[in-house]
Amino acid sequence: MVQQSLHFSRRFSVFVAHLAMIGEAALVANQSTIETNLIALYRALGGGWEHAEIPQNSDRKNI
Repeated sequence: MVQQSLHFSRRFSVFVAHLAMIGEAALVANQSTIETNLIALYRALGGGWEHAEIPQNSDRKNI
C-alpha cells in the first residue's frame, strides 16, 4: 500500500510540473501575441507619432 502511495505521489508531482510548464508556455505565447499585435497597430497608425511644429502665424494661440 505504501509503495502504491509513493508511486502515485511521484506521478502526481510529475503531472503538476507538466501542467506548470504548459501554463508557462501558454503565457509566453500569449505575451508574444500581444507584442505582435501592438507592433501591427503601431505600423497601421503610420509607425508612430512625431511632434508637429506649429507655424508662427497660426491663429491658434493655446495648443
